[in-house]
Amino acid sequence: MRRLTTDLCHFDKPLEMDVYNRSGHLLAKAGLTLTDEVKYRELLDFGYIEGDEPVAQVVPQAADPSKMLPGIGVLVADDTPLMLDMLEKNLRDVGVQRILRAEDGEFALARIGRYLPDVVFLDIDMPRKDGLTALKELREEFPQLFVCMLSAHSSVQNVRAAMSAGASAFLVKPPHRDKLESVLVQYVEKYLIEAA
Repeated sequence: MRRLTTDLCHFDKPLEMDVYNRSGHLLAKAGLTLTDEVKYRELLDFGYIEGDEPVAQVVPQAADPSKMLPGIGVLVADDTPLMLDMLEKNLRDVGVQRILRAEDGEFALARIGRYLPDVVFLDIDMPRKDGLTALKELREEFPQLFVCMLSAHSSVQNVRAAMSAGASAFLVKPPHRDKLESVLVQYVEKYLIEAA
């Protein structure tokens, strides 16, 4: 499998080949015409096609973690559009290029299952399905997924609840750009550099 690129996928033109997520599940069949810009971008950011290149890159031990951020796929989930915009801007400012958004826990779970991002930033207080419930479900299906919980309330109770539910990290909203970068570097060091 190899990453889908803009030379292989064109907006408003039929796909020439099937597109999969990184675990091989079909995202889009050949012949589908992408007319929604958001769906087009998501497919480019998280889609793979059959090919010789490996899905995961081999990472040298001496790699600078911050230089690896452009390759990470991130999902941000929050019910406030302004917070989603701020999170996306700050993530882009630190170098993340592949970003998905979700407005509630239920939508986040669906998008995570479809696109398999590397890191998830999940707000605790959301409608339809709150972040802690979503985290517990994620841990059942994706036990190794790196999930950072977000909350405007940094009470000891919130932090404990998040960590006992399996959170990899916890940040107070609104998280400063440096804090987001620190969490992403933590992911890179644990899952990419140590695993290499």
